[in-house]
Amino acid sequence: MANCNEIMETLNKLSRKKLLRKFLVIGDFNLKGVNWDSGCSFNSIENEFVNGFADLGLLQCINVATHNKGNTLDILLTKSKQYIQNLKVLDTERFCISDHFAITFDITQKVTRKPRVKRICYNYKHASWDDLNRELSDIDWDTLLDYHEPDVAWNNFKQTVFEKIDAYVPKFRIKSEHQPQWFDSECYAKCKEKEKLHKIFKTKKTLASELKFKTARREFKALIKTKMRASLDTEDRNCLTKKFWSHIKTTTKSTRIPEVVSCGTLISSEPTAKANMFNDHFRNQFSEPSSYEIDINFSNDNLNDIDFSASRIKSILKELDTNKAQGPDGISGAVLKHC
Repeated sequence: MANCNEIMETLNKLSRKKLLRKFLVIGDFNLKGVNWDSGCSFNSIENEFVNGFADLGLLQCINVATHNKGNTLDILLTKSKQYIQNLKVLDTERFCISDHFAITFDITQKVTRKPRVKRICYNYKHASWDDLNRELSDIDWDTLLDYHEPDVAWNNFKQTVFEKIDAYVPKFRIKSEHQPQWFDSECYAKCKEKEKLHKIFKTKKTLASELKFKTARREFKALIKTKMRASLDTEDRNCLTKKFWSHIKTTTKSTRIPEVVSCGTLISSEPTAKANMFNDHFRNQFSEPSSYEIDINFSNDNLNDIDFSASRIKSILKELDTNKAQGPDGISGAVLKHC
Protein backbone atom coordinates (compact mmCIF):
# COMPACT_ATOMS: atom_id res chain seq x y z
CA MET A 1 0.00 0.00 0.00
CA ALA A 2 2.93 2.35 0.70
CA ASN A 3 4.22 1.90 -2.86
CA CYS A 4 0.73 2.52 -4.23
CA ASN A 5 0.37 5.79 -2.31
CA GLU A 6 3.83 6.96 -3.37
CA ILE A 7 3.20 6.18 -7.05
CA MET A 8 -0.21 7.84 -7.07
CA GLU A 9 1.17 10.93 -5.32
CA THR A 10 3.86 11.21 -8.01
CA LEU A 11 1.30 10.86 -10.80
CA ASN A 12 -0.92 13.47 -9.15
CA LYS A 13 1.99 15.92 -9.10
CA LEU A 14 2.64 15.27 -12.79
CA SER A 15 -1.02 15.86 -13.62
CA ARG A 16 -1.03 19.20 -11.79
CA LYS A 17 1.93 20.59 -13.71
CA LYS A 18 0.74 23.17 -16.21
CA LEU A 19 3.64 22.72 -18.63
CA LEU A 20 3.28 18.93 -18.64
CA ARG A 21 -0.06 18.40 -20.39
CA LYS A 22 0.67 14.96 -21.86
CA PHE A 23 2.64 12.11 -20.37
CA LEU A 24 2.87 8.32 -20.55
CA VAL A 25 3.19 5.81 -17.73
CA ILE A 26 5.11 2.72 -18.84
CA GLY A 27 6.37 -0.22 -16.82
CA ASP A 28 5.89 -3.57 -15.17
CA PHE A 29 3.45 -2.88 -12.33
CA ASN A 30 2.86 -6.62 -11.73
CA LEU A 31 -0.93 -6.11 -11.49
CA LYS A 32 -1.59 -9.69 -12.55
CA GLY A 33 -5.13 -9.89 -11.14
CA VAL A 34 -6.54 -6.86 -12.98
CA ASN A 35 -9.11 -7.31 -15.72
CA TRP A 36 -8.36 -4.22 -17.79
CA ASP A 37 -11.57 -4.57 -19.82
CA SER A 38 -13.75 -4.24 -16.72
CA GLY A 39 -11.21 -2.28 -14.67
CA CYS A 40 -11.46 -4.34 -11.50
CA SER A 41 -9.56 -6.93 -9.48
CA PHE A 42 -10.12 -9.22 -6.51
CA ASN A 43 -7.02 -7.74 -4.88
CA SER A 44 -7.65 -4.58 -2.82
CA ILE A 45 -4.23 -3.02 -3.54
CA GLU A 46 -4.63 -3.63 -7.28
CA ASN A 47 -8.05 -1.96 -7.09
CA GLU A 48 -6.40 1.06 -5.47
CA PHE A 49 -4.06 1.33 -8.45
CA VAL A 50 -6.87 0.94 -10.99
CA ASN A 51 -9.11 3.48 -9.23
CA GLY A 52 -6.22 5.91 -8.94
CA PHE A 53 -5.49 5.62 -12.67
CA ALA A 54 -9.18 6.16 -13.43
CA ASP A 55 -9.35 9.27 -11.22
CA LEU A 56 -6.49 10.78 -13.21
CA GLY A 57 -8.13 9.85 -16.52
CA LEU A 58 -5.35 7.43 -17.47
CA LEU A 59 -6.29 4.64 -19.89
CA GLN A 60 -4.54 1.29 -20.31
CA CYS A 61 -3.53 0.77 -23.94
CA ILE A 62 -2.44 -2.89 -23.66
CA ASN A 63 -5.22 -5.46 -23.47
CA VAL A 64 -3.30 -8.65 -24.28
CA ALA A 65 -0.91 -10.82 -22.29
CA THR A 66 2.62 -9.46 -21.84
CA HIS A 67 3.95 -12.39 -19.77
CA ASN A 68 4.53 -16.02 -20.63
CA LYS A 69 1.99 -17.05 -17.97
CA GLY A 70 -0.78 -15.21 -19.77
CA ASN A 71 -0.95 -12.13 -17.52
CA THR A 72 -0.94 -8.47 -18.55
CA LEU A 73 1.80 -7.24 -16.21
CA ASP A 74 3.17 -4.40 -18.35
CA ILE A 75 1.08 -1.28 -18.66
CA LEU A 76 1.02 1.70 -20.98
CA LEU A 77 -1.16 4.48 -19.57
CA THR A 78 -2.11 7.70 -21.30
CA LYS A 79 -4.94 10.20 -21.22
CA SER A 80 -5.35 10.10 -25.01
CA LYS A 81 -4.99 6.83 -26.88
CA GLN A 82 -4.96 8.67 -30.19
CA TYR A 83 -1.29 9.55 -29.65
CA ILE A 84 -0.33 5.85 -29.44
CA GLN A 85 -0.07 4.13 -32.84
CA ASN A 86 1.22 0.77 -34.09
CA LEU A 87 1.18 -0.83 -30.65
CA LYS A 88 2.57 -4.37 -30.85
CA VAL A 89 3.32 -7.06 -28.27
CA LEU A 90 6.08 -9.12 -29.85
CA ASP A 91 6.87 -12.80 -29.54
CA THR A 92 8.77 -14.11 -26.53
CA GLU A 93 12.56 -13.70 -26.58
CA ARG A 94 12.35 -11.48 -29.67
CA PHE A 95 15.06 -9.15 -28.35
CA CYS A 96 16.36 -10.90 -25.24
CA ILE A 97 15.73 -13.87 -22.97
CA SER A 98 12.93 -12.82 -20.64
CA ASP A 99 9.60 -14.01 -19.29
CA HIS A 100 8.09 -10.72 -20.49
CA PHE A 101 7.21 -9.88 -24.08
CA ALA A 102 8.74 -6.87 -25.81
CA ILE A 103 6.35 -4.00 -26.59
CA THR A 104 6.77 -1.46 -29.38
CA PHE A 105 4.67 1.57 -30.26
CA ASP A 106 4.85 4.94 -31.98
CA ILE A 107 4.00 8.30 -30.43
CA THR A 108 2.29 10.52 -32.99
CA GLN A 109 2.98 13.79 -31.31
CA LYS A 110 5.00 16.74 -32.53
CA VAL A 111 7.61 17.74 -29.99
CA THR A 112 9.26 21.12 -30.00
CA ARG A 113 12.89 20.50 -29.25
CA LYS A 114 14.35 22.84 -26.71
CA PRO A 115 17.07 24.95 -28.33
CA ARG A 116 20.59 24.26 -27.19
CA VAL A 117 21.98 26.63 -24.66
CA LYS A 118 25.31 27.94 -25.95
CA ARG A 119 27.68 29.14 -23.27
CA ILE A 120 30.52 31.55 -23.77
CA CYS A 121 33.36 30.91 -21.33
CA TYR A 122 36.67 32.60 -20.61
CA ASN A 123 39.81 30.66 -21.52
CA TYR A 124 42.02 31.63 -18.59
CA LYS A 125 44.82 29.27 -19.66
CA HIS A 126 45.54 31.60 -22.60
CA ALA A 127 44.98 34.87 -20.74
CA SER A 128 47.48 37.71 -21.10
CA TRP A 129 48.03 38.25 -17.37
CA ASP A 130 50.88 40.76 -17.77
CA ASP A 131 48.81 43.04 -20.00
CA LEU A 132 45.76 42.66 -17.77
CA ASN A 133 47.74 43.58 -14.65
CA ARG A 134 49.29 46.57 -16.40
CA GLU A 135 45.86 47.89 -17.44
CA LEU A 136 44.42 47.39 -13.94
CA SER A 137 47.42 49.17 -12.39
CA ASP A 138 46.92 52.22 -14.62
CA ILE A 139 43.32 52.76 -13.43
CA ASP A 140 42.70 55.59 -10.94
CA TRP A 141 40.70 53.52 -8.47
CA ASP A 142 40.34 56.38 -5.96
CA THR A 143 38.53 58.54 -8.48
CA LEU A 144 36.43 55.60 -9.62
CA LEU A 145 35.32 54.44 -6.17
CA ASP A 146 35.51 57.38 -3.73
CA TYR A 147 32.46 59.45 -2.80
CA HIS A 148 30.02 56.82 -4.05
CA GLU A 149 27.46 54.65 -2.34
CA PRO A 150 28.70 51.05 -1.82
CA ASP A 151 26.36 49.65 -4.49
CA VAL A 152 27.41 52.25 -7.02
CA ALA A 153 31.10 51.79 -6.22
CA TRP A 154 30.79 48.01 -6.56
CA ASN A 155 29.06 48.27 -9.94
CA ASN A 156 31.77 50.67 -11.17
CA PHE A 157 34.48 48.28 -9.98
CA LYS A 158 32.88 45.22 -11.53
CA GLN A 159 32.17 46.93 -14.85
CA THR A 160 35.74 48.20 -15.12
CA VAL A 161 37.29 44.85 -14.22
CA PHE A 162 35.21 42.92 -16.76
CA GLU A 163 36.02 45.43 -19.49
CA LYS A 164 39.70 44.63 -18.98
CA ILE A 165 39.04 40.90 -18.69
CA ASP A 166 37.16 40.95 -22.01
CA ALA A 167 40.12 42.67 -23.62
CA TYR A 168 42.88 40.31 -22.42
CA VAL A 169 41.20 36.95 -21.74
CA PRO A 170 40.05 35.05 -24.87
CA LYS A 171 36.65 33.37 -24.99
CA PHE A 172 35.30 30.20 -26.55
CA ARG A 173 31.80 28.90 -27.15
CA ILE A 174 30.38 25.68 -25.69
CA LYS A 175 27.42 24.35 -27.64
CA SER A 176 25.91 22.14 -24.94
CA GLU A 177 24.63 23.30 -21.56
CA HIS A 178 26.34 20.38 -19.80
CA GLN A 179 29.42 20.04 -21.99
CA PRO A 180 32.68 20.45 -20.06
CA GLN A 181 35.04 23.17 -21.19
CA TRP A 182 37.80 20.75 -22.17
CA PHE A 183 35.53 18.81 -24.60
CA ASP A 184 36.61 20.60 -27.79
CA SER A 185 36.27 19.87 -31.51
CA GLU A 186 39.11 17.35 -31.42
CA CYS A 187 37.33 15.32 -28.72
CA TYR A 188 34.06 15.56 -30.64
CA ALA A 189 35.63 14.30 -33.87
CA LYS A 190 37.26 11.38 -32.05
CA CYS A 191 33.98 10.52 -30.35
CA LYS A 192 32.13 10.50 -33.68
CA GLU A 193 34.80 8.24 -35.16
CA LYS A 194 34.45 5.82 -32.23
CA GLU A 195 30.65 5.74 -32.57
CA LYS A 196 30.89 5.14 -36.32
CA LEU A 197 33.26 2.19 -35.85
CA HIS A 198 31.02 0.82 -33.10
CA LYS A 199 28.04 0.76 -35.48
CA ILE A 200 30.13 -1.01 -38.12
CA PHE A 201 31.25 -3.59 -35.57
CA LYS A 202 27.66 -4.21 -34.40
CA THR A 203 26.62 -4.78 -38.03
CA LYS A 204 29.52 -6.86 -39.38
CA LYS A 205 30.72 -8.48 -36.13
CA THR A 206 34.09 -9.32 -37.66
CA LEU A 207 37.43 -9.46 -35.88
CA ALA A 208 38.83 -6.61 -37.98
CA SER A 209 35.90 -4.28 -37.20
CA GLU A 210 36.16 -5.18 -33.51
CA LEU A 211 39.87 -4.31 -33.42
CA LYS A 212 39.27 -0.97 -35.15
CA PHE A 213 36.49 -0.10 -32.71
CA LYS A 214 38.54 -1.03 -29.63
CA THR A 215 41.52 0.96 -30.93
CA ALA A 216 39.33 4.04 -31.50
CA ARG A 217 37.77 3.65 -28.06
CA ARG A 218 41.20 3.40 -26.41
CA GLU A 219 42.46 6.48 -28.29
CA PHE A 220 39.32 8.42 -27.35
CA LYS A 221 39.77 7.63 -23.63
CA ALA A 222 43.43 8.65 -23.80
CA LEU A 223 42.53 11.92 -25.50
CA ILE A 224 39.88 12.67 -22.86
CA LYS A 225 42.39 12.11 -20.06
CA THR A 226 44.90 14.39 -21.77
CA LYS A 227 42.35 17.16 -22.25
CA MET A 228 41.13 16.92 -18.66
CA ARG A 229 44.66 17.13 -17.25
CA ALA A 230 45.52 20.04 -19.51
CA SER A 231 42.44 21.96 -18.34
CA LEU A 232 43.64 21.93 -14.73
CA ASP A 233 45.91 24.60 -13.35
CA THR A 234 49.03 22.55 -12.57
CA GLU A 235 50.54 25.45 -10.64
CA ASP A 236 47.76 25.24 -8.08
CA ARG A 237 48.72 22.89 -5.28
CA ASN A 238 45.04 22.03 -4.74
CA CYS A 239 45.14 20.22 -8.09
CA LEU A 240 47.74 17.83 -6.75
CA THR A 241 45.26 16.68 -4.12
CA LYS A 242 42.54 16.28 -6.75
CA LYS A 243 44.81 14.26 -9.04
CA PHE A 244 45.98 12.06 -6.17
CA TRP A 245 42.47 11.10 -5.06
CA SER A 246 41.35 10.73 -8.67
CA HIS A 247 44.17 8.24 -9.19
CA ILE A 248 43.27 6.39 -5.98
CA LYS A 249 39.62 6.06 -6.97
CA THR A 250 40.42 4.80 -10.47
CA THR A 251 43.01 2.23 -9.32
CA THR A 252 41.14 0.78 -6.35
CA LYS A 253 37.69 -0.69 -5.86
CA SER A 254 37.24 0.69 -2.37
CA THR A 255 34.46 3.11 -1.48
CA ARG A 256 34.35 5.91 1.06
CA ILE A 257 31.37 4.39 2.86
CA PRO A 258 31.78 0.74 3.93
CA GLU A 259 29.21 -1.84 2.89
CA VAL A 260 28.16 -2.43 6.52
CA VAL A 261 27.82 0.47 8.98
CA SER A 262 27.28 0.16 12.72
CA CYS A 263 26.17 2.83 15.19
CA GLY A 264 25.62 1.78 18.77
CA THR A 265 23.56 -1.39 18.66
CA LEU A 266 22.43 -0.86 15.05
CA ILE A 267 24.09 -2.62 12.10
CA SER A 268 22.89 -2.27 8.53
CA SER A 269 23.98 -2.50 4.91
CA GLU A 270 20.87 -0.77 3.51
CA PRO A 271 21.66 2.71 2.06
CA THR A 272 18.78 4.55 3.77
CA ALA A 273 19.53 3.00 7.15
CA LYS A 274 23.24 3.85 6.78
CA ALA A 275 22.39 7.45 5.95
CA ASN A 276 20.13 7.68 9.01
CA MET A 277 22.89 6.27 11.23
CA PHE A 278 25.37 8.85 9.94
CA ASN A 279 22.78 11.56 10.55
CA ASP A 280 22.14 10.38 14.13
CA HIS A 281 25.87 10.10 14.85
CA PHE A 282 26.71 13.65 13.78
CA ARG A 283 23.58 15.09 15.41
CA ASN A 284 24.56 13.53 18.73
CA GLN A 285 27.90 15.33 18.63
CA PHE A 286 26.14 18.62 19.44
CA SER A 287 24.67 19.54 22.80
CA GLU A 288 21.31 21.17 23.34
CA PRO A 289 21.33 24.98 22.97
CA SER A 290 21.93 26.86 26.20
CA SER A 291 19.52 29.45 27.57
CA TYR A 292 21.88 31.41 29.82
CA GLU A 293 21.18 35.13 30.16
CA ILE A 294 24.68 36.51 30.61
CA ASP A 295 25.60 40.06 29.74
CA ILE A 296 28.83 39.78 27.74
CA ASN A 297 30.93 42.85 26.99
CA PHE A 298 32.82 42.66 23.71
CA SER A 299 34.34 46.16 23.94
CA ASN A 300 37.82 44.82 24.78
CA ASP A 301 37.65 41.79 22.52
CA ASN A 302 40.43 42.07 19.95
CA LEU A 303 39.01 39.16 17.94
CA ASN A 304 36.36 41.49 16.54
CA ASP A 305 39.00 43.67 14.90
CA ILE A 306 38.97 42.88 11.17
CA ASP A 307 42.33 43.03 9.47
CA PHE A 308 42.13 44.49 5.96
CA SER A 309 45.89 44.68 5.45
CA ALA A 310 47.07 44.29 1.86
CA SER A 311 49.63 41.66 2.80
CA ARG A 312 47.05 39.40 4.47
CA ILE A 313 44.58 39.73 1.58
CA LYS A 314 47.38 38.97 -0.89
CA SER A 315 48.39 35.83 1.00
CA ILE A 316 44.75 34.63 1.06
CA LEU A 317 44.33 35.23 -2.67
CA LYS A 318 47.50 33.24 -3.39
CA GLU A 319 45.90 30.22 -1.73
CA LEU A 320 42.75 30.34 -3.88
CA ASP A 321 41.81 27.17 -5.73
CA THR A 322 41.36 28.44 -9.29
CA ASN A 323 39.55 25.24 -10.30
CA LYS A 324 36.58 26.05 -8.07
CA ALA A 325 33.48 27.66 -9.50
CA GLN A 326 33.22 31.43 -9.42
CA GLY A 327 31.11 33.16 -6.79
CA PRO A 328 27.94 35.27 -7.20
CA ASP A 329 30.04 38.23 -8.38
CA GLY A 330 31.07 36.28 -11.49
CA ILE A 331 34.79 37.02 -11.01
CA SER A 332 36.88 33.88 -11.46
CA GLY A 333 39.39 32.79 -8.85
CA ALA A 334 42.02 32.86 -11.61
CA VAL A 335 41.60 36.63 -11.96
CA LEU A 336 41.74 37.19 -8.20
CA LYS A 337 44.85 35.03 -7.90
CA HIS A 338 46.84 36.36 -10.87
CA CYS A 339 45.87 40.02 -10.58
